[in-house]
Amino acid sequence: MLVYMFGNTYPAFKDKLQAMVDKGKLNPLINMTYAQESIKQDHRINSPRVNAENRQIMLHESFLSYLWCISYTLYIETIDYPKINKKEKKEVYKINEDEIAKARELFAYGKSLIAFYSVWDKDNLPNPEKYLAEKRNYIEQSNICYTEAMKFILAVSCGSISIIFPS
Repeated sequence: MLVYMFGNTYPAFKDKLQAMVDKGKLNPLINMTYAQESIKQDHRINSPRVNAENRQIMLHESFLSYLWCISYTLYIETIDYPKINKKEKKEVYKINEDEIAKARELFAYGKSLIAFYSVWDKDNLPNPEKYLAEKRNYIEQSNICYTEAMKFILAVSCGSISIIFPS
């Protein structure tokens, strides 16, 4: 799904990527590493990048997990609902402290993947693979943030967009 979403970033993006492949600037194959290892490994960081030798996009499962964990958002619970309640001067929406605590726990787990690998407790922590239908709003919002973040990271890594910071 991520590859599909990346390729369809905007209508002409596939053509731009194909032109990069045709010019040898990008390999059309993606190297996905499934490994139980931390993001930081000795003197390298397992983050998305294009291999300088074969121009292949390299992705690491631990980084993808990390990004989803830090993308998990409870904006509704921590920003939106309190703002609505304040504006209405009554509790229109009950704030779910258990969900906020789970989000904090998930964020801590995601950050921990930088230094050491541990298995994601998908029975107890939010995740995009195994969740209750009534929690889908949290998951789907997070999926959107995650996908957009990965599209940006990949576009920058591939050199298909440039970032110019104001001086």
